[in-house]
This record gives sequence, structure tokens and C-alpha cells, in this order.
Amino acid sequence: SKTLYRPGLDRTNYDRPDLQWASRIFTCHFTFLYDLSIYDSDRGYTVDAFLDDADHAFGGYDAVVLWQAYPRIGVDERNQFDFYHDLPGGLDGLRQVVEQLHRRNVKAFIDYNPWDQGTRRPGKSDEAALAELLAEINADGIFLDTMVAASPTMRTTVDAAQPGVVFAPEGHPAINQLSLCNASWAQWLQDPAPPGLLHLKWIEPRHMQHQIRRWDREHHEDIETAFFNGSGVLVWENVFGTYNPWNAQDRACWKHASRLLRAFAENFTSDSWDPFYPTLAHKLYAHRWPGKDITIF
Repeated sequence: SKTLYRPGLDRTNYDRPDLQWASRIFTCHFTFLYDLSIYDSDRGYTVDAFLDDADHAFGGYDAVVLWQAYPRIGVDERNQFDFYHDLPGGLDGLRQVVEQLHRRNVKAFIDYNPWDQGTRRPGKSDEAALAELLAEINADGIFLDTMVAASPTMRTTVDAAQPGVVFAPEGHPAINQLSLCNASWAQWLQDPAPPGLLHLKWIEPRHMQHQIRRWDREHHEDIETAFFNGSGVLVWENVFGTYNPWNAQDRACWKHASRLLRAFAENFTSDSWDPFYPTLAHKLYAHRWPGKDITIF
């Protein structure tokens, strides 16, 4: 008999035990490493105080993006990797930051800037430099700045150096990128009326998308979209030195929503998701999320 080739989406990465944490990072924080909330010139890194504030304001972070270079890069020959080395305490100090985050059950992403082409070259491929940095500080993920895709080369190179590393592009990835990227930003995605469906999350419910519109003063629409789709948000308040804080109402709303998302994460990552389940009320929209012991509407 002849075996037929049946093309389809490779979802192997979502079955890997070391990558499954990505589906539960409902609250990710963009952490500008020069922000006074996490670094004090006299006391050094203030990770616990930073996370205590997050617990109070947002119900805690599940992951943070440790941002290092832009907009300072380009003043001299230092590249994006040099900026991590040049942080207070160097990579040893940064590894201690990651260890403190891990003690509080928070994952750490490093940042990759593919546009960094005019600085000192690291003497190795960017993929190799990223893999080396991840292993040295024991980080958990790579935020792919300005990118919409990862490469198989990046996946294999990073896997060889540091297992369990999640890729999350800033741009909205194509469907075939679900096989490489376990998370992504849902940046400036417009949700229509009636409410829409995050199609990457629908295709693979374990794919985590983070709603983000960095300059908005109100985030209730992002919260609605994320919660309705069993997905997440990116909290970004220090936009490269411009302070744009979440208001108190949105903070309280997401604190409540994220508590429910975490409590029923098994439902919200299930293939049994039944979107737009019929309701008896006009303009009342509902998703149905069956689980082992409980069904969420």
C-alpha cells in the first residue's frame, strides 16, 4: 500500500513538557531594566519589591520581558548582547535576577533585536549568541522584537543549549509559525462588534496571545478580548522612558480576570473549546470551555 502525505500543522512543541508553561502566562510584563521600580542605584536590583507591587496591582506577573538596549543602542559600537553584559553585576547579576523571578514562579524572556546590524559583531551567529546568553542566565524565553516569525535554525540551536525556551514574536505570526512559536503578541488587533475570535488561539488553544496597545490610556477592550478568548495581556507602562500607567479600574479588572484564567487554565487550553455557544439573550455572546470536572461559559 502507498502512504499518502497529509499536510497539516505540526503541534509537537505544545506537547513538549518543557514548553507547556507558555500556555499559562496570562500576564506578561515589559520590564525596562533601567526602570526605578526594579533597579535602585544604592540597593541594586529590587526584584521582590517589584513583584510585590505586581501582586498588588495586577494579581502578579507570570512572565517578564527583560529589555536591555533600545533606545540607547547605536551611540557606540556595543551590540544588543553587550548591553546585557554591561548591566550592573554583569551576567552574574542578571542570573540572580532570573533566580529571584523563578523563586516567585515568574518566567524570564530576553529580548532579540534582528535589526541590530550596525554595531560590533559578536563573532558568532545571532542564534548562537542568544543560546549562549539564555544558558548563562537560565532564562526561559526569547521575545522576537519586530519579528513575525522564528526560524528552525533558532529552534535547534537554542534547544541544544537551553531546553524549555519559548519563542514569542512581536508581530502577528502566520499560522505555520504555530509550530515554532508557543506565544505571540496580539498587538493593536482590532476586535469587532460583535466580539471576535483570536484565530491563532482557536487553531491551537495552547498558544498564548498577549493583547497590547502600548499608548492607550484605557485597556478595558484588551481585557475583554483576552478574557473572552481565555488568553492574556502584556502590561507595558514604561514605554522606553515614557510613563503610561494602567488606570486603577483596569488594574482591578485584570486582577480579577487573571485570577479566573489561572484557576481554570486547564479549560482555557483545551481542544474542546466550543466558541460562540448559543445563548437565549439577544447580543449576549458566550464561549463554552468544557473540562474534566467543570464547564466554563
